Amino acid sequence: MISNADLVIVISENFELGLRKALKNINEDSHLKISELDQLIIHNSRGEAIYNKNEGSSKFDFHLWLDVNNMQLIATYISNIIIELDPKNKHIYSENLKELNLELDELKEQIKLQLAPFSSTPFAIYSDTLQYFEKSLELKRPVIITPFHGAGLSIKRTIDAKRKIKDLNISCLIYDTEVKAKQLRVLSEGLNLKSFKIDILGNEFTPGPDQYFNLMKKTSSQLSLCLK
Repeated sequence: MISNADLVIVISENFELGLRKALKNINEDSHLKISELDQLIIHNSRGEAIYNKNEGSSKFDFHLWLDVNNMQLIATYISNIIIELDPKNKHIYSENLKELNLELDELKEQIKLQLAPFSSTPFAIYSDTLQYFEKSLELKRPVIITPFHGAGLSIKRTIDAKRKIKDLNISCLIYDTEVKAKQLRVLSEGLNLKSFKIDILGNEFTPGPDQYFNLMKKTSSQLSLCLK
């Protein structure tokens, strides 16, 4: 399917690692790497700054879809490429893009209003996955327990995180779908913490035109509930 596609879209070869081999077989002209688009907001991984070493596979944080502004730019690029591939339907693609941008503007305002009351409220996050969401909405930087998905929770990290959470009087912990109940218990033991799960990859949402919107709204609502 990839070999025969007119257009293959990936975030980065350093993000979809499992596709590296397959992507070598496609024409470079039909390969769109989202992270290389001009004007896109790209943040560095914070693992190195936190732990004095980068344990991840890249120096960049590629959870870039969590900034709605990035998604609007990406949508424009994709729309333009599809119009080049299928010029006879240019009007349809242009109208679709216009409608999508209006919906994304509305989404931005909605989540901004929902989280505005908590802009200075501290919270903790199990792995550093919300950087784009947090910065685009001008939220307080969280206490980051592990630098990326799947990073081990060592005894030292647990002790350091618990101390910071206690010192800052944090009562909200955000975690992703990969975190196990046992890991949460170890981390929250002895602390007055509310724990709320987020799914930034959208695995738990029904695929379709509303998937991104549902993902962002759920992330916003989970965080606001946790911070209340």
